[in-house]
Amino acid sequence: MKELGADSKTIAQHTAHLDPDDTFEVWPPLWNVIQWFVATDDLYRWHNGFCLGLDLVQLQAEATLTGRQYTPEQFEDLRFVSHIFADELTKKANSSCPTSLRV
Repeated sequence: MKELGADSKTIAQHTAHLDPDDTFEVWPPLWNVIQWFVATDDLYRWHNGFCLGLDLVQLQAEATLTGRQYTPEQFEDLRFVSHIFADELTKKANSSCPTSLRV
């Protein structure tokens, strides 16, 4: 968050609920997809503050230019995870909007 310009107060507000001992496991066959997902954080399309999802043209360019190798199954898994991510970002954006402006 700091790398994206958030100040210490904002970071503290958004991370206060996190337990530093929180751990989770990633199913090994999905590890490459999770790494790819994290690398695509700047490839999402936005409109009026709402996340529309991954820009697949940019995603394809990123994969080509970086030489990323992936299977069709990994691509589908990435799309699945990115849809959930986009939906959650939109829910969060909607929860902070006045009721009359929500989608």
